[in-house]
Order: sequence, then structure tokens, then C-alpha cells
Amino acid sequence: MTGRMEINGKLPAWARAIAYLGVPSAIALFLVHFITQQVAGDVRALQQAVQSSGAAVTRVLTYQMDHSDDIDGLTRVLLRICVNTAETDSQREACLR
Repeated sequence: MTGRMEINGKLPAWARAIAYLGVPSAIALFLVHFITQQVAGDVRALQQAVQSSGAAVTRVLTYQMDHSDDIDGLTRVLLRICVNTAETDSQREACLR
């Protein structure tokens, strides 16, 4: 007996790895794997959030561009109403500021 433990070839691969590397190293490798998977999941979630917010910004810009002529027309009508209903020159000037 040499004091060395023989590793049986029938052990599962994870058991042979623990026996070869040692328990602290195996725990460290497991934690690295676990944290890496968590970070990868968080990165995927962040990418999806960025993509969806980009789509929302695109929709808002499209809406603004589609309705900018309508808004300009309404602004001109409101300005005309203000000028036509003003009773004094100072009120008309206030409409144009």
C-alpha cells in the first residue's frame, strides 16, 4: 500500500475531475460557471430591452413625422384666431411672440 488512492475508471467524469483537481478547485470552477451563466442571461435581457426601446423610439419619431404637417396647420389656425380676436395692437403683438 503506497498511501495513494486509485481512481476507479467507472466513476463519473465529474467525480474523477473532483478527485483530480481537489474540492476547492471544483467549487471554484462551479462558481465561475454559475456566475458566467447568470451574467450571460443578464446580458441577453439587456439586449432585448435595448432593442425594444429602440423600436419604441422609432415608433414615436414616425408618429411625429407623420403628424408634423397636421400640428403645423393647427398652429397656423390658432395663430389666425388669436390675431383676429385681438382687440388692440398690443394683443396682436402678443399673439405673434
